[in-house]
Amino acid sequence: MRVFPRRQTDILALAGSIANGLTSSATHFPSPPVAVADLEAAIEAAKQASATATAAQAAAEQATAAKQAAFERLKAMMWADLRYAEDAVAYDDAKLTALGWGARKRRRPPAIPGQPLELAAPHQAEGSVVLTWRSAADGGRVGFYRIERRQGEGPWAIAAVSIPTRATLEGQPRLVDLEYRVIAANKTGESEPSNTVAVVL
Repeated sequence: MRVFPRRQTDILALAGSIANGLTSSATHFPSPPVAVADLEAAIEAAKQASATATAAQAAAEQATAAKQAAFERLKAMMWADLRYAEDAVAYDDAKLTALGWGARKRRRPPAIPGQPLELAAPHQAEGSVVLTWRSAADGGRVGFYRIERRQGEGPWAIAAVSIPTRATLEGQPRLVDLEYRVIAANKTGESEPSNTVAVVL
């Protein structure tokens, strides 16, 4: 071996080989600068230091795990008391400050959309109709618009769903009285129906 090792295990192995070689070949190496006894003592010291470091590292890892577990347990206990306190005083901030805490802000569900306005049918053809309307200035954000249709005085049924405030409906019944309306909807609920428009296609 002509490359000095870097790993500690390899260093210890080479040190042992040197000590053994100096002992068994004393005639060839009669006066080494470091006596074999001193080299062997240094080898043992290195082994002891390595063992001590390994034990310390294991102890440190165990201590870190124990610390983490202790904090997790503490947090769980704190959360239990804080949830109890919030319920006990009905989320009263003034009372919760005694614990160094404040009430959680409850997220309000979004408002239902406002009523669609000015529904019109500006373009009509055989079996098709274009509907336009205007979104309300008030109310919650619209997720989609549901376009409903009925024939004569019959029940309302879904004719289409739209995201923009304009829709082209194809394949509509012909030569009958049709009436359309639009309802805005989101996760919270539905708006009041828009005005209606009557067409005969």
